[in-house]
Amino acid sequence: MKIHAVARCITLILLLTGTAPAVTLFQVDDFSNGTAGWIEGNPSPNPPVATGIGNDNNPFLQNDSSGGGGPGSRMAMYNDLQWTGDYIGGGITAIRLEAGTFGPETINLRLAFNGTGGWFTTDAVPLVNNDPLDPQWRLLTFSLLPGDLTHVGQGNGVFADTMSNVTRMEIYSGGGFLSAGSLIRGEAINASLLLDQIQAVPEPSSTLLLMLIAVAAFTRRTRPS
Repeated sequence: MKIHAVARCITLILLLTGTAPAVTLFQVDDFSNGTAGWIEGNPSPNPPVATGIGNDNNPFLQNDSSGGGGPGSRMAMYNDLQWTGDYIGGGITAIRLEAGTFGPETINLRLAFNGTGGWFTTDAVPLVNNDPLDPQWRLLTFSLLPGDLTHVGQGNGVFADTMSNVTRMEIYSGGGFLSAGSLIRGEAINASLLLDQIQAVPEPSSTLLLMLIAVAAFTRRTRPS
């Protein structure tokens, strides 16, 4: 059985066994129906767009930044919809995604989450591309465990207060110095960020257990009488 079929089975089990929060385990943004609520905020000449064909034969999300100053100069976008809610209670301990860039400048890719505890961010993963015709897709996993997220500013600095009630998720390019307001300021760089298959996942041991449950349920349902 393909992994996407297993994920669908697991999602169905979770929906049948409890009330799902806004963010749910194994949910995925594949951008087959548009930008999935990812925006830059203030009017921008280069907002995120669903375009092209990714590895799943569906469009991917592309966000451009122009560098310099003014609207659209910084690499940052956010989501206030399906990526809000209780990550801790939902068993979500990582975000897995496909990322690429057309360049020309290096993207220091980070994920960040806001809530009562303030902004917490992952470490940066550099995305570099010397071939402007090839996005050079990479499969990345960002851990959301307490020891892997850093409090940037605002709030009371308590990890659980933010991750049990996330009000905003941000994807951005950030170097060593980070400044947080309603958003964390992305770097002003000339770059194109490509994203696809953004998925909420658990720790490996939990993944294996849920996959076994899903496979068993699928087998019982399809077994001939």
